[in-house]
Amino acid sequence: MHDLTRIFAVAALMALMGCASVKTGSTEGDVAKVASDGPVTPASGTAEPDFPESTQVASSELEIISESKYDLQEIVDRCFGYRYGDEGYPLDPEKAVHWCREAALLGSSGSQTVLADLYYSGNGVGQDYQEALYWYTLADNGRHAQAALALFYMYFQGQGIARDNNTAFQYLSRAAELGNENAKEMLKEFTDEPGKEPPDEKRLQELVNEHGVAKVAPIYPRVAQMSGIEGYVVVAYCVDREGRTTNIRVVESVPPGVFDAASLTAAQYFRYKPEVENGIPVERHGVLNKFTYELEK
Repeated sequence: MHDLTRIFAVAALMALMGCASVKTGSTEGDVAKVASDGPVTPASGTAEPDFPESTQVASSELEIISESKYDLQEIVDRCFGYRYGDEGYPLDPEKAVHWCREAALLGSSGSQTVLADLYYSGNGVGQDYQEALYWYTLADNGRHAQAALALFYMYFQGQGIARDNNTAFQYLSRAAELGNENAKEMLKEFTDEPGKEPPDEKRLQELVNEHGVAKVAPIYPRVAQMSGIEGYVVVAYCVDREGRTTNIRVVESVPPGVFDAASLTAAQYFRYKPEVENGIPVERHGVLNKFTYELEK
């Protein structure tokens, strides 16, 4: 699945983002033992909880009986029953709001998520993004994967709060870690790179011989580019005795996870002139490089 419309149709909560062109550039300089940049081969980036089952059958008498007579499970059953028409309950958004609020106040993360959904859509209650954000956040605190995914959408779209890609992708990563399959698919789409042939080793060596270093710019992940997402990644690595990068790892990433794969792929093709001490090639440790991903304004 490499279509932006299909990606966002997964949840039908997001509006499609406009396309933007990519600024081609070069890797930023190393921040540790490498003092200056080398040439860069051209590329497209710059291198720098379970829901409870409903068991209670609805009855008109239930509406006039105090909720205190029922335990949490029964209240949750009413929340889901009126929201989805489960187990003989009629669909009734207003009653769903009432019972979901009762269950939400008692700490049910599933009910908190449903209540947030109702506020988000304005179903049975006036649409209120800030109220939705409040209940999604409580549900996320209870490790509810769907709530974390909803928070991704809201921070990414700036609904009820200022748009914040960094926080948005923290929630998307969290939703994926909690097992939400839609979140896993979304995260994969945002981070996947277009296919590209590896750089020519002979050309890399020519650049090393001429400049002492050759760096490969990363590929801007396509969906991140189309969604207008910018950021940066700092990677750390060692340079072995042959001038190749080893033990490459991400030490800083904004937004988290979006550009990691592209940066790690680019860094593995960096080549350096071997460093020699007393006539013997030696390794270099703790070398840093920042990859910056920017779109043309």
